Amino acid sequence: MSAGPSRPIDSPESDLPFNTHLIKSGTEIHRIHNEKWQPDAFNPGASIDPAAGNVGSRFASIRSRGRFVPTMYGANSLGCAAFETIFHDIDPAARFKTVSMSALSSLRYSVLTLNEELQLTPLFTPDLKKLSLERRDLIDCPASHYSITRPWAAAIHDSPRSPAGLIWASRQFDEDKAYMLFGTRIDHSYLTVARSVSIVGHAETLEQLRQFGERAGITIIHS
Repeated sequence: MSAGPSRPIDSPESDLPFNTHLIKSGTEIHRIHNEKWQPDAFNPGASIDPAAGNVGSRFASIRSRGRFVPTMYGANSLGCAAFETIFHDIDPAARFKTVSMSALSSLRYSVLTLNEELQLTPLFTPDLKKLSLERRDLIDCPASHYSITRPWAAAIHDSPRSPAGLIWASRQFDEDKAYMLFGTRIDHSYLTVARSVSIVGHAETLEQLRQFGERAGITIIHS
């Protein structure tokens, strides 16, 4: 497991000197999500309650002016989306790495297409350096440090430059990119659902996931 910050991390400033990263109209956003959510739905946010097992995620839930910011996670490939969701919590030290079909039964794979270009805040290594940060501070740290990473997402959201979200090299699948979009900056008109299938009901998608799992020594089992 990656270690968290080994040095104190200052609280973010109110107007961070972050860079911007343009993603073009026509860009695909790949998502794996519970079937109870529409493919283009934003998570409305929820209270963080570690005692109830809810530690939130790396950059959500966050608040702005006392209200939850709706957010949407995605990726630029199916592989990245899979490792950020289905394979996310697999212990790399486990002798047997498995995911059950029953765990996939309520999930869908959706592809959204951007209808407009978006300006995102990049959290790649050079961009983090500009903020006096390293990957271990925001990206490569474990869930126990999410209370440190979320305030940075909130500060970026509240910046006067009003970015539409964040982009970074995935911790779980570092050859591709992860996104988090702010529902306060974009709405459904920015997104077209190009594809949405049940994972267990779509043989091609399930086979692709099996192959991604095999690459990491993870087996999808019937149980």
